[in-house]
Amino acid sequence: MKTSHRLGQLALALSAVTRLHAQDSEPQKPQTPAEKLAEMVVHGSPAASPYSPPPATSITGLPAPVKELPVTVNTLSAQFIDDTSARRLRDLVGYVPGVNASDDSGATGDLLNIRGFDFLYQTYINGMRNRTGFNSSRRFNTIDRIEIFKGPGGVEFGAGDPGGFVNLVTKKPESVQSTTAGFEAGSYDSIHGFIDSTGPLTKQGAPIGSDPKSGLPAPQSDDPGLFYRLIASGDSANSFRDAFHTDGYEIAPSLLWKYAPGSSVLVEFDYQFRDQPYDRGTLYMKGAGFKDNFAPINTSFHEPGDYYNNTNTRTSVYWTNKLNDTFTLRVTGEVDTNRGRGVGVRNPYTFLLYEDGTNTWNGSTSVLRTTQNLQQDLWSVGLKPELLIHCDTGVVKNTGLLGFNYAHTSTKTATQDGFDLRPISFPVPVYGQPHSPNDSIPSIQRNFRFSEQLDEYGLYYQHKADFGSRFHLLAGVRYDWYDDDTASSRNVRTTPVAPLYSISDGNLSYRLGGVVDLTRNLSLYAGYSNSFQPQSGILAGGGAPDALEATAWEAGIKGSFLNDRLQTTLSVYDTERKNLLETDPRDEDFLIPLGTVDVRGIEFEVTGKVSDDLDVQGGFAFMDTEIKDTEDAATRGNKFYNVPDFQAGLRLRYDTGRWFVKGLSVGAGAVYVGSREGDAINSFELPSYLRFDTGLYYHWRNWDFKLTCENLGDTRYFLASQGESDIIQPGSPRLFTLGATMKF
Repeated sequence: MKTSHRLGQLALALSAVTRLHAQDSEPQKPQTPAEKLAEMVVHGSPAASPYSPPPATSITGLPAPVKELPVTVNTLSAQFIDDTSARRLRDLVGYVPGVNASDDSGATGDLLNIRGFDFLYQTYINGMRNRTGFNSSRRFNTIDRIEIFKGPGGVEFGAGDPGGFVNLVTKKPESVQSTTAGFEAGSYDSIHGFIDSTGPLTKQGAPIGSDPKSGLPAPQSDDPGLFYRLIASGDSANSFRDAFHTDGYEIAPSLLWKYAPGSSVLVEFDYQFRDQPYDRGTLYMKGAGFKDNFAPINTSFHEPGDYYNNTNTRTSVYWTNKLNDTFTLRVTGEVDTNRGRGVGVRNPYTFLLYEDGTNTWNGSTSVLRTTQNLQQDLWSVGLKPELLIHCDTGVVKNTGLLGFNYAHTSTKTATQDGFDLRPISFPVPVYGQPHSPNDSIPSIQRNFRFSEQLDEYGLYYQHKADFGSRFHLLAGVRYDWYDDDTASSRNVRTTPVAPLYSISDGNLSYRLGGVVDLTRNLSLYAGYSNSFQPQSGILAGGGAPDALEATAWEAGIKGSFLNDRLQTTLSVYDTERKNLLETDPRDEDFLIPLGTVDVRGIEFEVTGKVSDDLDVQGGFAFMDTEIKDTEDAATRGNKFYNVPDFQAGLRLRYDTGRWFVKGLSVGAGAVYVGSREGDAINSFELPSYLRFDTGLYYHWRNWDFKLTCENLGDTRYFLASQGESDIIQPGSPRLFTLGATMKF
């Protein structure tokens, strides 16, 4: 894309922001007191958009409006998630600028790329790292909103990727009794059902089951009492991918005890089960007769009987105790477990179909596969006590957060691989070939065992100072240290596994930024931050790798228009990450330095209400990447893979009730993602694509109905590669979903 064209698009966006500001700044005709009173009585406060973020966020640990923070935070509301009928986290990212799907080889988790960098282990739930929940995708019935924090978050989150973090905010018990039940059915035999019930168990001494209809006052959210929530869901689906089926269920009860104003104890338990087998995707290959050199999106070399059963549990306790108007004590504790068991026919040898060092087919007509038996057990425990401080010194309002966190994670993995003796044809595979009597049990070629004990500690302090109502300063410092003991073995079945290496290290993270309110509607912000992340593995020359280090600066303009119903952010950033590694092409058991990657970008986001009837969410992003300071001459100066130069997404929901049909809304969306490099040596590209989504929504009494379609035009597209031409995840073809929910 030419630079002049990019600048033209940016100028249009800036012009739109300026026009919105001008509309809000136009002088208004003075109103008499009677007119003002009448307006208040008839219209009340402006209705918030179902897509809008909450008035304040605690994603940094300090509760504050997003417009007062020198960072970019994108929020996806529960209504937006429901409107899109998203089945996985990566189904939503097209509407978030600077966020794309990525690939984790087996495609069982939801690996995202945020501002050019992959993240897998950076999912947080209510501000706590969830290290054991990355092995499978998840449904969203328990999620109130998804917050995407962009840029290095070393101060806020500790060790992590520099592109950003995802924080899932769960639905909490509510003070008013309600129950919602829903059902969805869609393409590829997809079905999904859920029930969500919440309300008070006690209310100021009232018996369980007290009903506001009985004449008692309706419970208020700040009243003391005991409240519950129970969410249960289940789903099952086939896929456009050959030999693929997934199903799962989730049960999530929670209790909230409000024992004093500003003080409460919340206990959450979440049990999830999912069977979602590994899926290594499709191929890019020249000379095989494929359209545009990409194999059909259904192509797979797995078997219909493959499975990977994954069980996750999360038990969390959140205690908030308001000591006085100055100090509030917060303590969070969490225990997570993960148990994975799977058997699958995998295709790690598809690279043998290529001519050496090229993406060209060598004429082979069969794929060598393995049968893999995988057992994985993880558990983690975390504790995070914090002291929140509020105090005013003259015209300066101060909010501080002093905290400490500890997390222990234990991982044990046992894998057995053996050659699967059933041939599978290429390029048109035939599945379900029977074993012969002599090869029913594959010979074991590898017995791999791995264990890790990881201890993480962090001590931090953040401070937000508000100078009057126009200037907001955010600063923070954090010191993290960790101990990582790792052991592994190949073709050895003895116990215990011999130690491989032990790493202990520490790092100082910091943040400094500020926001200046130019007008009631526009604010300027700028900030600088850093982060680090430990790395595991063995360098080709021996020894353990250095931790990943990243620094970034960001600046931009935040706008709030139309009586604060429409929020916009325009930002520019530059992130540099050092000490990246890649697999040694001479021996895949070792690592070599990839070098430093620099990502620069411009983002624009808009969320909220354009009018009383029209809700909007979307934005665009320009990104430029470069691999530098590398020992690999083949990658020096190249673009980083899976990062488009330009992407944009826009989702609209329009309520026709005022002029057409009461209760009827229509939705429309478009997602554009530019071409992306497929690997570090830039040997092939994933093509750009434009996808259209639609929806019809109807509300009648206590019922809500919807009909949605993702990829209306049935566009063929590819989400991401794993940096290899034989591991590429295709996007879904046209998907319909019909749903109904009833609230009572």
